[in-house]
Amino acid sequence: MAIGNSQVVVENTATAIVTDDVDGQRVVIKNLSGSRAMFIGDSAVTKDNGFKLNSGEEVYLYLGPNEEIYGITSSGIAAACYIATMNQ
Repeated sequence: MAIGNSQVVVENTATAIVTDDVDGQRVVIKNLSGSRAMFIGDSAVTKDNGFKLNSGEEVYLYLGPNEEIYGITSSGIAAACYIATMNQ
């Protein structure tokens, strides 16, 4: 098992947050922004269809093989971080 982690700047266009999937992984994604919400989902995520993460909130997910998570803001930028355990 390997561990992956990163911080990503999320903008008002779909931005990749978690893409280094090997064969399924458990992921924690946290919105580090001081005051801006972000929305997460697949590569077609928008502020209208994404899962909302307010400032400081986190979500725990299990991603299957080749699944990726993207984020977007309604305006401006927000910071996201993730940590993942990956099966190899």
